[in-house]
Amino acid sequence: GGGVNVNGGTLDNCKVYGNKLSNNHSYYIYGAGVYMTDGRIVDCEIYGNENYNSYSSSYSNGGGLYISKGSNDKESVVENTDVHDNSSRGNGGGMYVAGYNSNRRANIINCRIENNISQSEGGGLYLSSYVNVVGCNIANNTSSSNGGGVCAPSSYNNIINCNIVNNLSTSTSYCGGLYITGSNNNVTNSIVW
Repeated sequence: GGGVNVNGGTLDNCKVYGNKLSNNHSYYIYGAGVYMTDGRIVDCEIYGNENYNSYSSSYSNGGGLYISKGSNDKESVVENTDVHDNSSRGNGGGMYVAGYNSNRRANIINCRIENNISQSEGGGLYLSSYVNVVGCNIANNTSSSNGGGVCAPSSYNNIINCNIVNNLSTSTSYCGGLYITGSNNNVTNSIVW
């Protein structure tokens, strides 16, 4: 993480802004604002962070926040947090959530994910597997590929009571609002326009 690394702890009532991760080598740089494993982020604002690897876009995911399953036996939670105006050359301009499993999910609850940019997939939010996104406003995000608002190319994700509005893919070949594939993905009681 360029700004903060949370490993099993809690980030509460904080602002994380203006951090930049960059290189031009084959090194992974994830989470310009925050890199979190098995932790909690509550009542925070994560904004104005940039993740850029000129070597390859696949090496720079998560402009604002990157969440990954660690070795602790608990779920990660991001709640009541604003993630805005971040950018990533790779996936997840606002937030990238890496693979979880049926025993442990990542939970994104009552968050505002807005005005983020990805030069790949998931301008606002990129979901791998086993993620719950509940009561979030995902708006005005941009990607160069699939999912200007949300990209969920894997399985077992739930999007519930969310507004996914006014997002954009800059390529006419891709989906601007919500790109969701794989098996057992559910979108419930949500607005996408």
